[in-house]
Amino acid sequence: RSDAGETDEEDGDDAERSTPALRQAAWAAGATLLSLALLAQGALVFRGEIVQSSPQMRPFMESLCAGLGCDLPLPRDAAEIAIESSDIQPDASREAFFTLHATLRNRADFQQAYPHLEITLTDARDKALVRKVLEPAQWLPAAAPKDAFPAKREVATRISFEAPGVAAAGYRVYVFYP
Repeated sequence: RSDAGETDEEDGDDAERSTPALRQAAWAAGATLLSLALLAQGALVFRGEIVQSSPQMRPFMESLCAGLGCDLPLPRDAAEIAIESSDIQPDASREAFFTLHATLRNRADFQQAYPHLEITLTDARDKALVRKVLEPAQWLPAAAPKDAFPAKREVATRISFEAPGVAAAGYRVYVFYP
């Protein structure tokens, strides 16, 4: 009988010794899983910034988003879009029509979404008379790449529009992202 009692005590000691090791392993596994989940969430939240700083990551992030049902929009940094030149002229053949010639440059090291253009006709005191906002599809020339504004490239555009009853003395052109 005493042999049986000793065996029971030894089994109890083994169980007590293995329980803390098992707990420690469970905590380590849980902490690892939570760390991986946090890392994955960070990659998802900052997916645009990751692709902007590392363009080679775009295919991986696109496939990740395809599986998760999220989108991966192109960067939109209006400060990196410059209007290199612009000129507006009244259309001699049609009254109240104007033609804007403008060249936009993406100065960024990465491709971007095309911006919207705002054309404002002004009076002699630079007071706005008429504003016209154009989406990329309205001003983008047919020969320009449609999917993205390439890095370090420029796009020349010609836009004709009507502004009846406006005696414009000047104009302003802005790029922006809504």
